[in-house]
Amino acid sequence: MRKPIQERRTSVRYRTRISTRARLLRAVEQGSWPGRILNFSRRGIRLLCPRPFKAGTRLTLHMPAKVGVADRVVCVRYAKPLKHPGFFIVGGDFLQPLSDAELAQLTIKAIAGNRKADRRHEERFHPQVRFLCRLVRAEEVGSWPTLIRNVSRHGMGLITDRLFIPGTILTLEISVQNTVRRKHLRISHAEALVHQNWWMVGGRIVQNLSDTELMALLANS
Repeated sequence: MRKPIQERRTSVRYRTRISTRARLLRAVEQGSWPGRILNFSRRGIRLLCPRPFKAGTRLTLHMPAKVGVADRVVCVRYAKPLKHPGFFIVGGDFLQPLSDAELAQLTIKAIAGNRKADRRHEERFHPQVRFLCRLVRAEEVGSWPTLIRNVSRHGMGLITDRLFIPGTILTLEISVQNTVRRKHLRISHAEALVHQNWWMVGGRIVQNLSDTELMALLANS
């Protein structure tokens, strides 16, 4: 059996070799980021945000109750920095287009955009009052290179090429007896490594590893 790391955790943690690989498939971040709606159409929206979101990220957009529009998931197409530091223009498409009633709610006192200056086929509207909304969830799908540095029944330490902030839930694929299983890891801490652009992140596994899964990870390392 591999020698455990001596530490204050109640769960025994085992160090694995750096060659132990896993596939990181999804990162879900819960939050409450302010956003300002700049313009919109039936199928898309353009926001002013305090942080960039990568293309492909799915944002859950929460409208103010007075607007009367249900929460919408937006698939980000681009994010452009502004001259003012710390703010970004984020544009994306609704996964579910606005209904006629919702569009009517949003377009009250709105001014139709100039079609000649816009390549979109659909009419774009600029709210006369640029009201605030909240971004309450960000889901990013990808396949990031990941190495398992240490593991216990309840948690893992990973080395990745990007930073995941505490609270983010990662979906991880591991190989167990010639089968692939998915585990969810809630990040609790992250720190930069000496090597540029690499991070050590650690957290708690949402559903504890079984004896078989723990032994398989140690045997494969």
